[in-house]
Amino acid sequence: FQSFFRKLEFYPEAAADRSLPKLVERIEVPTYLTGAWHDEQTGAQFGAMIDRFSGTDTKRFTMYNGRHPDGYSPLVITRWLEFLNMYVGKRVFRMDEGIRSLAGKEISKEYGVDGLGFEPDRFAEFADDDYAGALAKYEKEPMVRVLFESGAAGPTAGAPKARYEAAFDTWPPAKAQPTSWFLAADGVLANEAPEAEGSHSYLHDPDAGAQTFFGPEGYHLMPPLWDIDWTEFPEGRSLSYLTEPFADETAVAGTGWAELFIASEATDANVQLTLTEITPNGDEFLLQSGWLRLGHRKIDESSSDALRIARSYTKEDFQALKSGEMVTAKVSIPSFAHVFRKGSRLRVVISTPGRNHGTWEFEAPDYGGEDPKQTISFGAGKASRVVLPVVTGIESAGDFAPCPSLRGQPCRTYKASSNTDG
Repeated sequence: FQSFFRKLEFYPEAAADRSLPKLVERIEVPTYLTGAWHDEQTGAQFGAMIDRFSGTDTKRFTMYNGRHPDGYSPLVITRWLEFLNMYVGKRVFRMDEGIRSLAGKEISKEYGVDGLGFEPDRFAEFADDDYAGALAKYEKEPMVRVLFESGAAGPTAGAPKARYEAAFDTWPPAKAQPTSWFLAADGVLANEAPEAEGSHSYLHDPDAGAQTFFGPEGYHLMPPLWDIDWTEFPEGRSLSYLTEPFADETAVAGTGWAELFIASEATDANVQLTLTEITPNGDEFLLQSGWLRLGHRKIDESSSDALRIARSYTKEDFQALKSGEMVTAKVSIPSFAHVFRKGSRLRVVISTPGRNHGTWEFEAPDYGGEDPKQTISFGAGKASRVVLPVVTGIESAGDFAPCPSLRGQPCRTYKASSNTDG
Protein backbone atom coordinates (compact mmCIF):
# COMPACT_ATOMS: atom_id res chain seq x y z
CA PHE A 1 0.00 0.00 0.00
CA GLN A 2 2.76 2.45 0.95
CA SER A 3 4.83 1.46 -2.10
CA PHE A 4 1.82 2.12 -4.33
CA PHE A 5 1.29 5.61 -2.94
CA ARG A 6 4.98 6.51 -3.03
CA LYS A 7 4.78 6.14 -6.79
CA LEU A 8 1.91 8.63 -6.95
CA GLU A 9 4.11 11.69 -6.76
CA PHE A 10 1.46 13.69 -8.61
CA TYR A 11 -2.33 13.44 -8.72
CA PRO A 12 -3.35 11.06 -11.54
CA GLU A 13 -6.43 11.90 -13.59
CA ALA A 14 -8.01 8.53 -12.78
CA ALA A 15 -7.98 9.31 -9.06
CA ALA A 16 -10.79 11.83 -9.57
CA ASP A 17 -13.16 8.87 -9.89
CA ARG A 18 -12.52 8.14 -6.20
CA SER A 19 -12.46 11.70 -4.90
CA LEU A 20 -14.98 11.92 -2.07
CA PRO A 21 -15.78 15.62 -2.55
CA LYS A 22 -16.81 14.74 -6.10
CA LEU A 23 -18.55 11.46 -5.30
CA VAL A 24 -20.80 12.91 -2.59
CA GLU A 25 -22.50 15.08 -5.20
CA ARG A 26 -24.14 11.87 -6.45
CA ILE A 27 -25.73 10.99 -3.10
CA GLU A 28 -29.49 11.49 -3.25
CA VAL A 29 -30.63 9.90 0.02
CA PRO A 30 -30.82 11.58 3.46
CA THR A 31 -27.29 11.76 4.84
CA TYR A 32 -25.89 12.03 8.36
CA LEU A 33 -22.13 12.62 8.68
CA THR A 34 -19.85 13.20 11.66
CA GLY A 35 -16.17 14.07 11.85
CA ALA A 36 -13.40 15.04 14.26
CA TRP A 37 -11.02 17.90 13.51
CA HIS A 38 -8.18 15.93 15.07
CA ASP A 39 -8.95 12.43 13.82
CA GLU A 40 -5.57 10.77 14.21
CA GLN A 41 -6.24 8.36 11.34
CA THR A 42 -8.12 10.31 8.66
CA GLY A 43 -7.49 13.96 9.53
CA ALA A 44 -9.86 16.88 9.03
CA GLN A 45 -10.12 16.74 5.24
CA PHE A 46 -13.75 15.61 5.52
CA GLY A 47 -14.64 19.28 5.95
CA ALA A 48 -13.91 19.86 2.27
CA MET A 49 -16.92 17.79 1.16
CA ILE A 50 -19.64 19.04 3.49
CA ASP A 51 -21.00 21.68 1.13
CA ARG A 52 -20.71 19.31 -1.85
CA PHE A 53 -23.77 17.19 -0.95
CA SER A 54 -25.78 18.91 -3.68
CA GLY A 55 -27.87 15.87 -4.58
CA THR A 56 -29.89 15.82 -1.36
CA ASP A 57 -31.67 18.49 0.66
CA THR A 58 -31.81 16.23 3.71
CA LYS A 59 -28.50 16.22 5.55
CA ARG A 60 -27.08 16.69 9.01
CA PHE A 61 -23.45 17.18 10.03
CA THR A 62 -21.98 16.93 13.53
CA MET A 63 -18.35 18.00 14.03
CA TYR A 64 -16.13 18.26 17.07
CA ASN A 65 -12.63 18.20 18.46
CA GLY A 66 -11.84 14.57 19.04
CA ARG A 67 -10.56 11.27 17.82
CA HIS A 68 -11.27 8.44 15.42
CA PRO A 69 -13.89 6.50 17.47
CA ASP A 70 -15.83 9.56 18.61
CA GLY A 71 -18.53 9.20 15.96
CA TYR A 72 -19.91 6.49 18.26
CA SER A 73 -19.93 8.59 21.40
CA PRO A 74 -23.35 9.07 23.07
CA LEU A 75 -23.66 12.74 22.19
CA VAL A 76 -23.33 11.86 18.51
CA ILE A 77 -25.26 8.59 18.58
CA THR A 78 -28.40 10.23 19.99
CA ARG A 79 -28.68 12.56 17.00
CA TRP A 80 -27.86 9.69 14.64
CA LEU A 81 -30.75 7.65 16.06
CA GLU A 82 -33.04 10.68 15.70
CA PHE A 83 -32.04 10.96 12.06
CA LEU A 84 -32.64 7.26 11.38
CA ASN A 85 -36.05 7.37 13.03
CA MET A 86 -37.08 10.50 11.13
CA TYR A 87 -36.05 9.33 7.66
CA VAL A 88 -35.94 5.53 7.82
CA GLY A 89 -38.35 4.56 10.61
CA LYS A 90 -40.60 7.58 9.91
CA ARG A 91 -41.65 7.86 13.52
CA VAL A 92 -41.20 10.10 16.52
CA PHE A 93 -37.95 9.07 18.19
CA ARG A 94 -38.09 7.89 21.79
CA MET A 95 -35.22 5.93 23.25
CA ASP A 96 -36.25 2.82 25.15
CA GLU A 97 -35.32 3.26 28.81
CA GLY A 98 -33.77 -0.21 28.98
CA ILE A 99 -31.54 0.54 26.00
CA ARG A 100 -30.72 3.94 27.44
CA SER A 101 -29.48 2.34 30.67
CA LEU A 102 -27.72 -0.73 29.30
CA ALA A 103 -26.16 0.91 26.26
CA GLY A 104 -24.91 3.80 28.35
CA LYS A 105 -23.08 1.39 30.63
CA GLU A 106 -21.56 -0.53 27.72
CA ILE A 107 -20.42 2.63 25.96
CA SER A 108 -18.95 3.94 29.21
CA LYS A 109 -16.97 0.71 29.48
CA GLU A 110 -15.70 1.00 25.91
CA TYR A 111 -14.56 4.60 26.36
CA GLY A 112 -13.02 3.89 29.75
CA VAL A 113 -15.06 6.45 31.71
CA ASP A 114 -18.06 6.27 34.02
CA GLY A 115 -21.38 7.95 33.57
CA LEU A 116 -21.70 8.32 29.79
CA GLY A 117 -25.30 8.57 28.70
CA PHE A 118 -27.63 9.84 26.02
CA GLU A 119 -29.37 13.15 25.54
CA PRO A 120 -32.99 13.35 26.70
CA ASP A 121 -35.60 12.74 23.99
CA ARG A 122 -35.85 16.06 22.14
CA PHE A 123 -39.34 15.46 20.72
CA ALA A 124 -41.12 14.29 23.86
CA GLU A 125 -43.89 16.89 23.41
CA PHE A 126 -45.10 15.19 20.22
CA ALA A 127 -47.56 12.29 20.36
CA ASP A 128 -46.59 9.02 18.71
CA ASP A 129 -48.99 9.71 15.83
CA ASP A 130 -47.63 13.25 15.25
CA TYR A 131 -44.65 12.25 13.15
CA ALA A 132 -45.38 15.13 10.75
CA GLY A 133 -45.16 17.66 13.56
CA ALA A 134 -41.90 16.26 14.90
CA LEU A 135 -40.41 16.14 11.40
CA ALA A 136 -41.39 19.75 10.74
CA LYS A 137 -39.64 20.89 13.91
CA TYR A 138 -36.60 18.78 13.11
CA GLU A 139 -36.24 20.16 9.61
CA LYS A 140 -36.25 23.75 10.86
CA GLU A 141 -32.99 23.11 12.70
CA PRO A 142 -29.66 24.18 11.16
CA MET A 143 -27.94 21.34 9.35
CA VAL A 144 -24.48 21.85 10.94
CA ARG A 145 -23.82 21.19 14.62
CA VAL A 146 -20.39 21.95 16.08
CA LEU A 147 -19.41 20.62 19.50
CA PHE A 148 -16.68 22.40 21.45
CA GLU A 149 -14.16 21.17 24.01
CA SER A 150 -15.08 17.51 24.07
CA GLY A 151 -13.15 15.95 26.92
CA ALA A 152 -13.46 18.81 29.39
CA ALA A 153 -17.16 18.56 30.28
CA GLY A 154 -17.24 15.83 32.89
CA PRO A 155 -15.48 14.76 36.08
CA THR A 156 -13.22 12.45 34.04
CA ALA A 157 -10.70 14.29 31.86
CA GLY A 158 -10.93 13.11 28.27
CA ALA A 159 -14.50 11.82 28.47
CA PRO A 160 -16.34 12.29 25.14
CA LYS A 161 -18.62 15.07 26.38
CA ALA A 162 -18.76 18.57 24.91
CA ARG A 163 -18.88 21.73 27.03
CA TYR A 164 -20.87 23.86 24.57
CA GLU A 165 -21.98 23.92 20.95
CA ALA A 166 -22.97 26.10 18.00
CA ALA A 167 -25.19 25.61 14.95
CA PHE A 168 -24.79 26.85 11.37
CA ASP A 169 -26.76 26.59 8.15
CA THR A 170 -23.62 25.95 6.08
CA TRP A 171 -20.03 24.83 6.42
CA PRO A 172 -17.85 26.77 6.31
CA PRO A 173 -20.20 29.16 8.13
CA ALA A 174 -21.60 31.79 5.78
CA LYS A 175 -21.03 34.49 8.39
CA ALA A 176 -17.34 33.67 8.88
CA GLN A 177 -15.17 36.74 8.25
CA PRO A 178 -11.70 36.15 6.80
CA THR A 179 -9.35 37.81 9.29
CA SER A 180 -5.61 38.28 8.80
CA TRP A 181 -2.75 38.16 11.28
CA PHE A 182 0.66 39.15 9.93
CA LEU A 183 4.10 37.76 10.65
CA ALA A 184 6.35 40.46 12.10
CA ALA A 185 9.68 41.03 13.77
CA ASP A 186 10.46 39.59 17.21
CA GLY A 187 8.06 36.68 16.67
CA VAL A 188 4.98 38.88 16.75
CA LEU A 189 1.73 37.93 15.00
CA ALA A 190 0.33 41.38 14.31
CA ASN A 191 -3.09 42.73 13.35
CA GLU A 192 -1.55 44.86 10.60
CA ALA A 193 1.26 44.25 8.13
CA PRO A 194 4.60 45.69 9.27
CA GLU A 195 5.80 48.67 7.27
CA ALA A 196 9.42 47.52 7.26
CA GLU A 197 10.43 44.39 5.41
CA GLY A 198 12.23 41.66 7.32
CA SER A 199 12.83 37.93 7.21
CA HIS A 200 13.38 34.88 9.42
CA SER A 201 15.02 31.56 8.56
CA TYR A 202 14.85 28.01 9.86
CA LEU A 203 16.68 24.82 9.02
CA HIS A 204 15.06 21.59 7.85
CA ASP A 205 14.45 19.25 10.81
CA PRO A 206 15.43 15.75 9.62
CA ASP A 207 13.98 14.11 12.75
CA ALA A 208 10.55 15.76 12.66
CA GLY A 209 8.83 13.49 10.15
CA ALA A 210 9.16 10.33 12.22
CA GLN A 211 8.07 12.03 15.46
CA THR A 212 4.42 11.70 16.46
CA PHE A 213 3.01 13.24 19.65
CA PHE A 214 2.53 9.86 21.36
CA GLY A 215 4.57 8.97 24.44
CA PRO A 216 6.24 5.66 25.35
CA GLU A 217 2.90 3.82 25.63
CA GLY A 218 2.28 4.46 21.93
CA TYR A 219 -1.09 4.63 20.20
CA HIS A 220 -4.21 3.14 21.75
CA LEU A 221 -7.64 3.76 20.27
CA MET A 222 -9.99 4.05 23.25
CA PRO A 223 -8.45 5.43 26.49
CA PRO A 224 -9.88 8.77 27.66
CA LEU A 225 -6.46 10.42 27.44
CA TRP A 226 -3.47 9.40 25.38
CA ASP A 227 0.05 9.14 26.70
CA ILE A 228 1.47 12.31 25.14
CA ASP A 229 5.03 13.36 24.37
CA TRP A 230 4.46 16.39 22.15
CA THR A 231 8.02 17.38 21.30
CA GLU A 232 9.36 20.84 20.53
CA PHE A 233 11.32 21.69 17.41
CA PRO A 234 15.01 22.21 18.21
CA GLU A 235 16.21 25.80 18.30
CA GLY A 236 16.62 27.16 14.79
CA ARG A 237 14.47 24.43 13.21
CA SER A 238 11.16 26.32 13.20
CA LEU A 239 9.65 29.80 13.35
CA SER A 240 7.17 30.94 15.99
CA TYR A 241 4.80 33.92 16.04
CA LEU A 242 2.42 35.02 18.80
CA THR A 243 -0.48 37.46 18.96
CA GLU A 244 -1.00 39.79 21.87
CA PRO A 245 -3.49 38.35 24.41
CA PHE A 246 -7.02 38.56 23.03
CA ALA A 247 -8.98 41.41 24.61
CA ASP A 248 -12.29 39.63 23.98
CA GLU A 249 -13.44 36.14 23.19
CA THR A 250 -12.71 35.36 19.54
CA ALA A 251 -14.30 32.35 17.86
CA VAL A 252 -12.83 30.70 14.76
CA ALA A 253 -14.88 28.19 12.75
CA GLY A 254 -14.18 26.91 9.25
CA THR A 255 -11.14 26.61 7.01
CA GLY A 256 -8.25 29.01 6.52
CA TRP A 257 -4.88 29.48 4.87
CA ALA A 258 -1.52 31.11 5.26
CA GLU A 259 0.25 33.18 2.61
CA LEU A 260 4.01 32.80 2.86
CA PHE A 261 6.73 34.61 0.96
CA ILE A 262 9.29 31.84 1.18
CA ALA A 263 12.62 30.81 -0.31
CA SER A 264 14.45 27.52 0.13
CA GLU A 265 18.03 26.48 -0.46
CA ALA A 266 16.56 23.24 -1.83
CA THR A 267 14.69 22.68 -5.10
CA ASP A 268 12.03 20.57 -3.35
CA ALA A 269 10.72 21.37 0.12
CA ASN A 270 7.66 20.81 2.31
CA VAL A 271 6.28 23.24 4.85
CA GLN A 272 4.02 22.72 7.87
CA LEU A 273 2.02 25.49 9.48
CA THR A 274 0.55 24.75 12.91
CA LEU A 275 -1.91 26.74 15.01
CA THR A 276 -1.89 26.49 18.80
CA GLU A 277 -3.46 28.36 21.70
CA ILE A 278 -1.40 29.68 24.60
CA THR A 279 -3.52 30.19 27.73
CA PRO A 280 -2.71 32.78 30.44
CA ASN A 281 -1.55 30.00 32.76
CA GLY A 282 1.03 28.82 30.22
CA ASP A 283 -0.71 25.80 28.71
CA GLU A 284 -0.35 25.22 24.96
CA PHE A 285 -3.09 23.33 23.07
CA LEU A 286 -2.73 22.01 19.52
CA LEU A 287 -5.49 23.36 17.25
CA GLN A 288 -4.77 22.40 13.63
CA SER A 289 -2.00 21.93 11.06
CA GLY A 290 -1.72 22.41 7.32
CA TRP A 291 0.97 21.22 4.92
CA LEU A 292 2.24 22.01 1.43
CA ARG A 293 4.88 20.69 -0.92
CA LEU A 294 6.03 24.06 -2.23
CA GLY A 295 6.09 22.89 -5.84
CA HIS A 296 2.29 22.54 -5.63
CA ARG A 297 1.70 26.22 -4.94
CA LYS A 298 -0.35 26.84 -8.12
CA ILE A 299 -3.96 27.52 -7.15
CA ASP A 300 -7.15 26.45 -8.91
CA GLU A 301 -8.89 29.83 -8.69
CA SER A 302 -12.20 28.48 -10.06
CA SER A 303 -12.59 26.19 -7.03
CA SER A 304 -11.10 28.52 -4.39
CA ASP A 305 -12.73 31.27 -2.36
CA ALA A 306 -11.86 33.69 0.43
CA LEU A 307 -11.22 30.89 2.94
CA ARG A 308 -10.47 27.80 0.85
CA ILE A 309 -7.56 27.01 -1.43
CA ALA A 310 -7.94 24.37 -4.16
CA ARG A 311 -5.14 22.77 -6.19
CA SER A 312 -4.82 20.15 -8.91
CA TYR A 313 -1.63 18.53 -7.55
CA THR A 314 -0.88 17.39 -11.12
CA LYS A 315 2.51 17.13 -12.76
CA GLU A 316 1.48 19.78 -15.29
CA ASP A 317 0.81 22.35 -12.54
CA PHE A 318 3.90 21.52 -10.48
CA GLN A 319 6.36 24.41 -10.22
CA ALA A 320 9.78 23.28 -9.05
CA LEU A 321 11.68 25.58 -6.72
CA LYS A 322 14.88 27.34 -7.66
CA SER A 323 17.41 27.45 -4.85
CA GLY A 324 17.25 30.80 -3.08
CA GLU A 325 14.38 32.19 -5.15
CA MET A 326 11.49 33.75 -3.23
CA VAL A 327 8.03 32.39 -4.13
CA THR A 328 4.52 33.03 -2.83
CA ALA A 329 2.83 29.95 -1.38
CA LYS A 330 -0.57 29.58 0.26
CA VAL A 331 -0.82 26.75 2.80
CA SER A 332 -4.35 25.43 3.35
CA ILE A 333 -5.55 24.99 6.92
CA PRO A 334 -8.22 22.26 7.24
CA SER A 335 -11.51 22.74 9.09
CA PHE A 336 -11.56 23.31 12.83
CA ALA A 337 -13.50 25.33 15.40
CA HIS A 338 -12.18 26.96 18.55
CA VAL A 339 -12.93 29.88 20.87
CA PHE A 340 -9.97 31.93 22.08
CA ARG A 341 -10.88 33.27 25.49
CA LYS A 342 -9.88 36.67 26.80
CA GLY A 343 -6.22 36.60 27.74
CA SER A 344 -5.19 33.68 25.52
CA ARG A 345 -2.96 34.01 22.46
CA LEU A 346 -2.80 32.47 18.99
CA ARG A 347 0.53 30.93 18.07
CA VAL A 348 1.66 30.06 14.53
CA VAL A 349 4.59 27.67 14.09
CA ILE A 350 6.22 27.17 10.66
CA SER A 351 8.44 24.15 10.24
CA THR A 352 9.29 20.88 8.59
CA PRO A 353 6.24 18.54 8.64
CA GLY A 354 6.11 16.35 11.74
CA ARG A 355 5.86 16.26 15.55
CA ASN A 356 2.29 17.64 15.61
CA HIS A 357 0.22 14.60 14.63
CA GLY A 358 -0.69 11.24 16.09
CA THR A 359 -0.45 8.30 13.72
CA TRP A 360 0.77 10.28 10.70
CA GLU A 361 4.45 10.41 9.81
CA PHE A 362 6.08 12.40 7.01
CA GLU A 363 8.85 11.62 4.54
CA ALA A 364 11.11 14.50 3.52
CA PRO A 365 13.05 14.75 0.25
CA ASP A 366 16.49 13.18 0.30
CA TYR A 367 18.90 16.03 0.97
CA GLY A 368 22.00 13.84 1.16
CA GLY A 369 22.64 14.67 4.79
CA GLU A 370 22.46 18.43 4.25
CA ASP A 371 19.77 20.45 6.03
CA PRO A 372 18.53 23.19 3.70
CA LYS A 373 17.48 26.56 5.06
CA GLN A 374 14.05 28.10 4.46
CA THR A 375 13.63 31.88 4.64
CA ILE A 376 10.29 33.64 5.11
CA SER A 377 9.87 37.34 4.42
CA PHE A 378 7.37 39.63 6.10
CA GLY A 379 6.27 43.25 5.96
CA ALA A 380 6.15 45.82 3.15
CA GLY A 381 5.48 44.06 -0.18
CA LYS A 382 6.06 40.59 1.28
CA ALA A 383 3.46 40.55 4.06
CA SER A 384 3.32 36.88 5.08
CA ARG A 385 0.12 36.22 7.00
CA VAL A 386 -2.39 33.69 8.27
CA VAL A 387 -6.08 34.08 7.41
CA LEU A 388 -8.71 32.49 9.66
CA PRO A 389 -12.54 32.47 9.72
CA VAL A 390 -13.72 34.59 12.66
CA VAL A 391 -17.34 34.01 13.67
CA THR A 392 -19.43 36.07 16.08
CA GLY A 393 -22.19 34.83 18.37
CA ILE A 394 -20.38 31.86 19.95
CA GLU A 395 -19.77 31.98 23.69
CA SER A 396 -17.38 29.69 25.49
CA ALA A 397 -18.10 27.69 28.63
CA GLY A 398 -16.17 30.16 30.76
CA ASP A 399 -12.99 28.87 32.37
CA PHE A 400 -10.13 27.35 30.38
CA ALA A 401 -10.05 23.62 29.75
CA PRO A 402 -7.59 21.77 31.99
CA CYS A 403 -4.36 20.45 30.49
CA PRO A 404 -4.70 17.64 29.59
CA SER A 405 -8.40 17.09 28.91
CA LEU A 406 -9.41 17.87 25.31
CA ARG A 407 -9.92 14.83 23.09
CA GLY A 408 -7.52 14.65 20.18
CA GLN A 409 -5.71 17.81 21.25
CA PRO A 410 -2.38 17.32 23.01
CA CYS A 411 -1.23 20.03 25.35
CA ARG A 412 2.02 20.96 27.02
CA THR A 413 3.65 23.78 28.96
CA TYR A 414 4.45 26.57 26.55
CA LYS A 415 8.15 27.28 26.02
CA ALA A 416 9.11 30.52 24.34
CA SER A 417 11.44 30.30 21.33
CA SER A 418 13.28 32.89 19.30
CA ASN A 419 13.43 33.23 15.53
CA THR A 420 16.66 33.44 13.51
CA ASP A 421 16.94 36.54 11.35
CA GLY A 422 16.97 35.78 7.64
